[in-house]
Amino acid sequence: MEMAVKDNFISLDERNKILDEMLHDVLGIILTRHNTLETRALMLECMQAPKRVEQHHRIMQYLEKIGMLDRAIEFMPSDEEIQKMISESKGFSTPQIAVLIAYTRMFIKGEIIKSGLLLRSGLEHVYESRYLLTYFPESMRDRFAQYIRKHKLKHEILATCISNDIVNRMGCVFASHIESMGISIDMIVRIYVIIARVYNLHDIWSELDRVDGAIGVDDYVRIVRKVQKFVGQATFWLFRHMHKFSDIEKRLDSLSEKTLLLESQLTNVLCDEFLDAYRSAHEDLPKTDINPKVAQRIAGLEFSIFGMDIIDLSENSGVDLATVGRIYFRLRSVLSFSRIRDLATQMDSVSPYWQRIAIRNLLDDLSDYQSIIAKNIIKHMIPKQSDMQESIDTVAQESVAAWCEQHRNQLDGYYRFLEDINSAQLDLSKLVLIIRSLSVFTLGKDCDA
Repeated sequence: MEMAVKDNFISLDERNKILDEMLHDVLGIILTRHNTLETRALMLECMQAPKRVEQHHRIMQYLEKIGMLDRAIEFMPSDEEIQKMISESKGFSTPQIAVLIAYTRMFIKGEIIKSGLLLRSGLEHVYESRYLLTYFPESMRDRFAQYIRKHKLKHEILATCISNDIVNRMGCVFASHIESMGISIDMIVRIYVIIARVYNLHDIWSELDRVDGAIGVDDYVRIVRKVQKFVGQATFWLFRHMHKFSDIEKRLDSLSEKTLLLESQLTNVLCDEFLDAYRSAHEDLPKTDINPKVAQRIAGLEFSIFGMDIIDLSENSGVDLATVGRIYFRLRSVLSFSRIRDLATQMDSVSPYWQRIAIRNLLDDLSDYQSIIAKNIIKHMIPKQSDMQESIDTVAQESVAAWCEQHRNQLDGYYRFLEDINSAQLDLSKLVLIIRSLSVFTLGKDCDA
């Protein structure tokens, strides 16, 4: 407003009148946006406290190590008390988790500013439209947009808004968990912003904000956890595969359009058990409260995680998204990848922290093998000229069947190995062997790793 007055864009009297009129808008932003979101984030984190005690412990240790947090001053638990929590299946108390959340916000904000991310990432238009402009009351955004973009505290405002968004939406363990996989905080922030834009996550979050209190707590928490899981998986996937999307910051709109198109075609893309799972997930959502289009997207999140891989395969092959997607999931069914992932997830739920990290890395290797094999199948497929949906089904079935016939001996050995594994309890060493057994399908002149 000060710059607008200096430029004679408005008079001082107009400025004072505008500020007075904005008072209720500002209070509304504080009460509804910040207080509600932060209270909800604390509630969700507390509900998962017993399961997340190791992660909370790691966050506390790290914040203590870098000199941000003093356990004694903040009345945080000792290592001995934490071991007792674990043995009794308890977690950090609500005040202790509130401390972790507050310090995590400050840490992420500091890392954003220190890294220079806001100056060099190529995402300025996203930062400004999603975070900077929405920080101010709606009545100011259009009229004073040019001055908001030049605000002298622009970077501090952005760092605050982005760190709040990450912690409010993903909890305090998200950044720490991803960082433990070797990804820097500034890269996590960059990828989070990209993922949120490409997958239009803010539409989903806004709908969940709208129905908060209108649906049961258990349903609400289950849906939020599903979205959080998706974001975590998508973040790690994109970090590993960023090289596939050159100048990704310039392609956000087109990638977003393609992910939405793929999501809208899921019933044509999915097959067999995946289509059943999608329909079941859709049926499990509250019927009357959630916007139908958003409900459709939420139900499909476990399949949308493969969206950018399918888009990459489509762009490089010139084959349409629906056909590539159908082949992708047909192959996934043939190789029993979902059963492997389900067994690994069961093991993950009862494993210590670092073993869980190893399991998730192996599951990402599983997806890499699928991408390599799918690329080879698409490369050799024979298009059909007929009814579109029939053509997609036929092309996918015949293309995958041809690949199976070509690798019949290897597949027989692979299936026998899976049966042996399935008859015994899965452990980390067996999961490693399963993943390595897939390498036989990526060898030879036709497979491009």
